Amino acid sequence: MHVEREIKFHLPPDAAQRLSRHVRPAGPWRRRALSSVYYDTREGRLRRAGVALRLRRDGARRIQTLKAEGGAGGAFPARAEWEMPAPRGRLDVAAFPREEILAATGLDITALAPQLRPVFETHFGRRAATVSVDGATRAEVAVDRGYIAAGARREPIEELEVELKAGDTASMLRYAAGLAALLSLALAFESKAERGYRLMAGEAEPEPQKWRRPALPELASPA
Repeated sequence: MHVEREIKFHLPPDAAQRLSRHVRPAGPWRRRALSSVYYDTREGRLRRAGVALRLRRDGARRIQTLKAEGGAGGAFPARAEWEMPAPRGRLDVAAFPREEILAATGLDITALAPQLRPVFETHFGRRAATVSVDGATRAEVAVDRGYIAAGARREPIEELEVELKAGDTASMLRYAAGLAALLSLALAFESKAERGYRLMAGEAEPEPQKWRRPALPELASPA
């Protein structure tokens, strides 16, 4: 199990054009086209459990991923993540660690397999690069632009993600806060899966959520 730690911002076109001036990557920018199909039961068992299950096409690769809310809450959630190549290019939940996921989420994903069906899709281009934050901390900066589709409904994807790859969480957050200040970015609180479920349900705005109070240092800025 991997724990995903990332922070997400809305990225308007003018900010996207200025981004390269403020990011000094440790290597070249990489471009990929990503398409994902998300699955759930007709009753939405996965959504109610805070779980997202997807099959992603990344070039010639097919990758299946299951993510579960980690409970950190707020703008910087920690999500448990299980990811692996999809056998034969199709979703195969039997390949996931059944007992580990059951302990973490309360869902028996293998038992639910016959009830799973596609519920929405995402299609977007990703431009990403790795940055060195303080010599010991590495993060990936990614620009995602495309759309979410649920039936006939569509919603654009225009996001900037900063994901911790190695090192100190606080250092990565300071780096992300600096980018946000330079580009005047607003935090994005919904994952692509949460947006897809909302779109599928025909909800224009996300429902209010109660967040756990974060531990803030005395001299923390409003951002």
